[in-house]
Parts: sequence; C-alpha cells; structure tokens
Amino acid sequence: MKLLKGCLALTLAFAACGGGRDDNSSANTTTTNTQTTTNTTRNETANAATPSPTATASPAATGERPVEVTYTGTTPDKGSITYKVKVNSAKPIGQVDLNMRYLDDKGGVVEESTYAWQNVVKSKQNPIERGQTYEREDPLPEGATRAEITLKRVHFKDGSIWEAEKQ
Repeated sequence: MKLLKGCLALTLAFAACGGGRDDNSSANTTTTNTQTTTNTTRNETANAATPSPTATASPAATGERPVEVTYTGTTPDKGSITYKVKVNSAKPIGQVDLNMRYLDDKGGVVEESTYAWQNVVKSKQNPIERGQTYEREDPLPEGATRAEITLKRVHFKDGSIWEAEKQ
C-alpha cells in the first residue's frame, strides 16, 4: 500500500511538472461498479495543437436523437430506479451524459447531478452499439422516491459532441 501511495505521489508530481505541454488539463475520474463520473477541467491556450471536441448536431439534422432515454420506475423494494438507454446513432459512442433528478414523495428535489454512462459492466467498458437497448438499475439516494432522467449530451468516439436542446 505504501508503494502504491508512493508511486501515485511520484506520478502526480511528474504530471504537475507539465513536461512542456501548452494546455493545463486535469481530470478526476471515479468508477464504482457500473457508474463512472468524470469531472474535467481544461485551460487551453490560443495555440493549442490538439483540436477541442466540438458540439455537433449531425444526428439531429434528420430529427433523430442519437440516444433515447426512458425512465421505467423504481424496483419493487423502492431502493433503486430503472431506466433504458436506446442507441439510434451509427456513429460510435463513448459516453452518454444523463441529467439525474431525484425527487421525494412530495416532488421536492433531493439531488440533481450529471451521470456519465459508459456501458461499464464488471469494471470493463463495453462498446455502445447501434440498435441496442441497455437496461440500467441504479440506487436511489436517501430520501428520494423517484427520479426524472433526461438526455444531456452524447460524446462520440471521434471527439464530437451532440447536445440536447435546453428546455
């Protein structure tokens, strides 16, 4: 364990030096079972050599969303929610961002967050394939009795991003 902590500290020290990179990036990724939440901070310079991902509405040009999300309810024990993610896009997808809004029995918001779904099963990231419908079950936060789930954005493997329209 001490060796692991030492290696981690050394790696972070080298990463902080930057090695002559022009952009300062940091990413914090936490993986728990089948959930991956990613927070990324990026400061870019005017001469960045690598292009940034850009929002694109290419699948929406035909009126079709690249992904459909359907909330299907709570489990019989009322401890989890269930929902489906259906993939419509032929363009390879790396991640689907969902807005998760958890509500109590009176309709008050208990918690609201962005969930980065990546089709991770048993700590292995699997492809997100066109025509597939993925059924999910996630625990409800304490005090919540239901949820509202909406599609926020889709990150394609080529670096482009599809954004859902703001409501």
